[in-house]
Amino acid sequence: MESTTNITGPVQFLNNKAKNGRGGAILAQGTFNINADDPLAPVVFEGNTDSTGSNAFHLDIGQGATEDKVGTMNLNVSNGSKVIIADSISGLKGTKLNINGTSSINDHVYFGSTNEEFRGDIKTSNIDLNFYNELSGMPNAKISAVNTHFNLMNGFASDIPLNLDLSQGGNSLSLDVDPANLTCDYINMVGNPADMTQILIRDINVLSSPIQSVTVFDIYNHEVYGTDLALSPELENSVVYGALKTYKWALTPKLTLIELGELNPNIQRYQGATAAAFMNQMLSYDYSLNRTDEIYTNLREQKLASRKLNMYAYAGHGGMYVDQQYEDGSAFWMRPYVNLESFHLSGASGTVNNQSYGTVMGFDFPLHIAKYDWKLVPTIYGAYLGSSQQYLDSNMYQNGGYGGFLLSAYKDDFYAGWTINGGGLGVESKYGAGKDDYAIVTAGTALKLAYNWKIFKRFILQPNFTTAYTFLSPSNLVNYQGVSIDQSQVNGLTIAPSLRLTYRNEEGFEPYVYGRCVIPLMSDVKASAGDFKLDKMTLNSWAQFGAGIRKRINERFICFAETVIRTGGRDGWGLMFNFEFKI
Repeated sequence: MESTTNITGPVQFLNNKAKNGRGGAILAQGTFNINADDPLAPVVFEGNTDSTGSNAFHLDIGQGATEDKVGTMNLNVSNGSKVIIADSISGLKGTKLNINGTSSINDHVYFGSTNEEFRGDIKTSNIDLNFYNELSGMPNAKISAVNTHFNLMNGFASDIPLNLDLSQGGNSLSLDVDPANLTCDYINMVGNPADMTQILIRDINVLSSPIQSVTVFDIYNHEVYGTDLALSPELENSVVYGALKTYKWALTPKLTLIELGELNPNIQRYQGATAAAFMNQMLSYDYSLNRTDEIYTNLREQKLASRKLNMYAYAGHGGMYVDQQYEDGSAFWMRPYVNLESFHLSGASGTVNNQSYGTVMGFDFPLHIAKYDWKLVPTIYGAYLGSSQQYLDSNMYQNGGYGGFLLSAYKDDFYAGWTINGGGLGVESKYGAGKDDYAIVTAGTALKLAYNWKIFKRFILQPNFTTAYTFLSPSNLVNYQGVSIDQSQVNGLTIAPSLRLTYRNEEGFEPYVYGRCVIPLMSDVKASAGDFKLDKMTLNSWAQFGAGIRKRINERFICFAETVIRTGGRDGWGLMFNFEFKI
């Protein structure tokens, strides 16, 4: 294509083929202008081929070699737009590729191939050149750059041949470093050392954890091209988190990573996951012992119904007939729930955010009347539990379940509930570019005592007290960064005094409110990483306020909904539903 061609606005060159010649999408023997000015619609070259293979465009020189027959490509980028060149480009020696932007921060050109067949001259100004694949490069072109950002961050530390003329200044660099292998993106400079000016290092992508206290990186041949480097203010003030330690950037005068001596707080992510498992295990006691409350309410309803029935009592041949027997049938119940909350733990470097959800399903066996008029109801239950946590820059995901037994005992207006359960959780702990998978075994038991006072005819005031023991298995692993994590088992003890007020409604509709204080007496989560003993994490006390509504739909179906707000060492809210079917 000779003379001048202009294309403005969004355009995509996709899957074009030049079977017998050069130039997959474009063959230019004159001037070709592409003006990209739409930030939402980039110009794209992808899937284009010519007789040599992958090719976005080829810059050629026509016969006669006059100026208008020299292939010239002008990529003009503005308004934060992008030009994405996934295919290789090619050009004869003497052809020209001019890449012009308005800002090396906002305007971008992406190169995704090796571009070995481009042998022309490249001039860049006010643009971000992004070499986004491991093999991206421009080995045989002469590049004259001004106010250009060379972004080499693509997740690989690789050698990149660039023939650079940086004499006009204002250029910057972003690169990958691999401290564990003592390497980084290396620019194989082939230009004139006299053309070097200061390079600003704008950003650094750290691929691995350092293995020594001081790591020096050669970005290019500093003996030939010098060390006129500068760090961006963001890098100067940044902290680099290794697998275990923290580091900072410095110029000595080469690019250097220096250990600060402090631990990476993200190493506590394993303790954070265990603390969340502790908190979620405590919810298992609440959700099972709430069933003891429900059974008490059912018994109270039956007693009230029998009293109404006895209004019609009659004296027959056998004397006065009074029905005061309780139903002894069994029931199936299901309790879905969700919680969004934050944990403020002593010894932690940040807050653990937790989102938990799941469903508890249980089966009540028939009521049994024991000595001294004690009424006993045994229950079995099982549950699915899912949760996710965020701690600093770490993300954890837990999935598992548990099964348990509940025994509810009633005598007049006093009752006791005792539960025991056990289960397991699969934990996925993500940090940086990797993750660890391990398991936590959970077990525990809890006892709840309550007494119900009837006041003002239609109100029931219930003080209650719960105590619980929780066991969490130790977690011992070597994480994906090679750090040995040894976390001891957790033996937790908590107490929780509470006060509940219920409005009795003979129509089967009962609202209630309650307040509770949860006090952890034992809750230490202890761990070590490598040879370092980490600060133990400890749960702090919190207050809990809830409200709910219970509704009997018919003789066999009962439901209720409850919401709760927590504040203190555990902040957030929760929502729970319950559905009961009498069998």
